[in-house]
Amino acid sequence: RYVEINRFFEEACGLPREQIIGKIDLDIWPLELALVYMADDQEVMTGKKQINKEERVADKTGGIWFNTFKTPVFDQEGNIIGTTGISRDITESTRLENELIEQRTFLKSLIDAIPDLIFYKDINGAYLGCNHAFAHKFIGQTEEEIVGRTDLDFIKDVGLARFFMEKDIEMLASGESRMNEETITLADSSIMEVETVKTPFYKGGTVAGIIGVSRDITKR
Repeated sequence: RYVEINRFFEEACGLPREQIIGKIDLDIWPLELALVYMADDQEVMTGKKQINKEERVADKTGGIWFNTFKTPVFDQEGNIIGTTGISRDITESTRLENELIEQRTFLKSLIDAIPDLIFYKDINGAYLGCNHAFAHKFIGQTEEEIVGRTDLDFIKDVGLARFFMEKDIEMLASGESRMNEETITLADSSIMEVETVKTPFYKGGTVAGIIGVSRDITKR
């Protein structure tokens, strides 16, 4: 039963204090939510542990997201006599996070649809990501297998790998875009002539890595 609440809890429930104190979750919340809240309380008290979780309360706008922290309450003899909880409204941060995920998904779909070989590396030459064409057509591995590794890890021609890395260093040192032509061997062992443009990207005003685009110029 509710023993104490604050004003914001009243607003969240849509009920005045006198209609909440002494009541249980089933008296206040929709059945589905009440059962979840009661199960959380039992988990806290039975396990004598704290829990921290995100949950959504549906409303006409689609729902309010809360980050809820619950912890057991003990008496002077160390017996558990209840729980206390703090719920923080994280609706706006959750909305922004979901928008960011949607934007990343869209951008990823966009670069994967481009037939050019696209990649990006950090200042140490380790891959941060690439598009589908680079991963499967050139390297012959998945993006997950490529991220965190350097050219020396999967390009069989060590001389070519070192050439790529030297060009990266030159571009990073200049801080300006560079273009060069290269002959590469694809995953299916065919040869492709490419024109590669490398340009720096920045974080906080400092060069953080390289974005590269290699275009097939074999016919040209």
